[in-house]
Amino acid sequence: MTLDDVCINQIVKIKTLPTDYYTSSKLLEEGFTFNTELSVAHKAPFGGNIVIRIHNTKLCIPRSIAKQIEVN
Repeated sequence: MTLDDVCINQIVKIKTLPTDYYTSSKLLEEGFTFNTELSVAHKAPFGGNIVIRIHNTKLCIPRSIAKQIEVN
């Protein structure tokens, strides 16, 4: 399951990050590390951005990147 498939307020853990080095390094800087718990706070309509709650912070990421992050 990818981060794009997660329902709002469902708590999941990060399993894998995107294979692109630049994208993965940016996500790691923002706290997206393996086995970190996060939840989806909001999904914008029409394929827009996704707001994530991680480490008591809300971050907005594009849906195209959320589709590359595997969670369980």
